Amino acid sequence: MLWYKPGVETSRCHKVQLKTGREILLCLGDSGGQGNLWTELYEEDLLNPKGSLMATESHIFAVFDNTLACAYYDNSSTLKHTVLEKIDFTNAPGDRQTMSVTFSLGARVMAPEAKDACTARPQHRASFLPPMRRHTLDFVFDGHNFEPTPSSGALKKRLGLK
Repeated sequence: MLWYKPGVETSRCHKVQLKTGREILLCLGDSGGQGNLWTELYEEDLLNPKGSLMATESHIFAVFDNTLACAYYDNSSTLKHTVLEKIDFTNAPGDRQTMSVTFSLGARVMAPEAKDACTARPQHRASFLPPMRRHTLDFVFDGHNFEPTPSSGALKKRLGLK
C-alpha cells in the first residue's frame, strides 16, 4: 500500500487504468433498508474519493431487489428479485478493457393479499419469488468511462435498469 484514504471502502474493487496511465477503481457497493436492496457498480477515484460505499449519479450499473420487503415499499406492487452472479474483465484488441456483468432478474406483480401473506410468513417467502432469467451486459472502457455496448445499452433500457 502506498497511501490510505480514510472512509473509502476498497475491498470490493477492481483496478482500471486510465489513458493517462493513472488508475481508478471500479467498485461494487450496496445499501438497503426496510427490505429493499440496491447494488451498484461505480467508479471510485482516490484523488477525489466519495467514501460512501455507493455510487451517486456516477454508477455504471445498478439493480434493485425488494424481496425481503415483499414488495410493500414499491408503489407498483412489483416484487423484484435480482442476483448479481459475476463480473468478468478482459482485455480486447488495442488495449481496450471490457467488462461483462452477468445477473439474474425476475419480477412479479403482488396482489395485496399476496403481500400480506408474504410478510406474515417470512419462512415461506421463497414461494413468492418470481421466475428468474439470466442476462449479461457488456461494457467497453474507453480510457475514461465504462460504456455499454450498443446491444447491452438497448437491453439495459428494455429491462429498466439504471
